[in-house]
Amino acid sequence: MCFHNMHCIAQLKIQFMPNSIIKYCFANCPESCKFRKSNAICGDKKAVIYALCKGLTRIFISRPQPFGKSYLISVYKEFFETGTCDYFGLDIDKRRIDRPYPVVRLDFSFCKHQKTIENFRAVFNTFITSAFSPLGFKFDPTHASIRFIDQLKYWLNTLEPNSIVLLIDDYDVLLTTHLDDPELFNQVSRVLGEFYAAIKECEGCLRFLFITGETRIGFDGIFGGFNIFEDITFDPDYGTLFGFTADEIESNFRDDLKNAEAVLNLSRKDLLNEMRRHYGGFSFDSEAETHIFCLSSVLQFLSHPEKGFQPYWHASEGERSELWNFIKSKALSSPDIFKARTSITMDELEGFSSGQNISLKALLVQTGCLTIKSKLNMAEVELGCPNKEVEHFLEQLCAEEKLKRGSPMH
Repeated sequence: MCFHNMHCIAQLKIQFMPNSIIKYCFANCPESCKFRKSNAICGDKKAVIYALCKGLTRIFISRPQPFGKSYLISVYKEFFETGTCDYFGLDIDKRRIDRPYPVVRLDFSFCKHQKTIENFRAVFNTFITSAFSPLGFKFDPTHASIRFIDQLKYWLNTLEPNSIVLLIDDYDVLLTTHLDDPELFNQVSRVLGEFYAAIKECEGCLRFLFITGETRIGFDGIFGGFNIFEDITFDPDYGTLFGFTADEIESNFRDDLKNAEAVLNLSRKDLLNEMRRHYGGFSFDSEAETHIFCLSSVLQFLSHPEKGFQPYWHASEGERSELWNFIKSKALSSPDIFKARTSITMDELEGFSSGQNISLKALLVQTGCLTIKSKLNMAEVELGCPNKEVEHFLEQLCAEEKLKRGSPMH
């Protein structure tokens, strides 16, 4: 069994899952072997996935952590490396790009938690060298007068136009890890800024650039003047790109829904309504016309319906505790921030931040704690908590913060 798929399933905290759910995980983790040939379940994202790589070529999108961004990165990696998608039953396997391309995939979570800028720079440079070396990049440390980033730029400039694909997952994790240390945050931001400046200067070599993040923290600092890509985060055309729609759940998980109905003694209508109340209600659409369910929560619920509607949201948030500590320190000692409906302008919601000055409401949307409920007018949208699961998670955060501060509980 492929280690990559085992890792993805472990991330979802799913064990002893029904076969259809296992097949869904394998179908969305394409760096595997025989499982790609199986009768796999796939969410109906094929048209949008294909349109993105055939149309837009420089793309940025942010989504909360448990929505499957890494799955899509894996899809694009295989699509460009092979020129097609090797999925049984997925129409995209009949659609091809012009030719296969070498792909560089960067997951910056491997570089986090360095305590000094010297350690960070050393680990970061080694990571970048390792990622680009299969394509021919060699860093020569004997040329002390030529900086690492300059050697990378020189090599990128030797590449043919439109010759490589660059996929960057969780661009912001290196910054949110250091939110409690503003000095180190700024130093890391400068290192990242140099890297992205090199990518921009040499972007002619890129056939396709796809960048994901959970937040937009540090964006101004590291992407200053980086105006070569399209931000599709709140574009209605891509509102259902991550997560499940209700139709996708009904069409892809028929047997699992029947099992859950029997276990919980619920009708199909009541089951879906309860799933929506607990795991749905998300909208990343400026028009508030599209709505989705949290991917990982739905998979975990359907794998163990006998446990009822458990709260699975951010079950492993210890990995990003710095981000949640930052959020709690700003406002989450009061539950009013997510229980009461509020409004925000799209300019504020779409705005990027250089760090500590990020809008709290915008940050809560980026992390999934709040979501777009309705469009109020041309400039504003209404925000609210998406569902019971997230509300439970935030109540826990508030309780922890109150205990920490010695405040009386409500």
